[in-house]
Amino acid sequence: MVLVTQGYHLPRAMLMCDRVGLQTSGLAANRLGLLTSRGSCPLEILWIRSARFVREAGLTWLYWLRIYDRLSNEAERLQPSGGSGQPLP
Repeated sequence: MVLVTQGYHLPRAMLMCDRVGLQTSGLAANRLGLLTSRGSCPLEILWIRSARFVREAGLTWLYWLRIYDRLSNEAERLQPSGGSGQPLP
């Protein structure tokens, strides 16, 4: 399975897939050149990237320590399936 997401999400997303038993290869969508640049000046870009890094680092630690699922209202538990909706054995 190929997991496509923003580069800053990729390590955590792959960790989540690995933890539920999904074998994935990651592809950072921002490396494909399909997305427009965000930020109009170097300081704004630095701020955005710094905020993303801090956010992802915090969320990765929360997930690693198994706290993420208890704190997040939007996270759903991943159930690996073979495409039929039935859990894999």
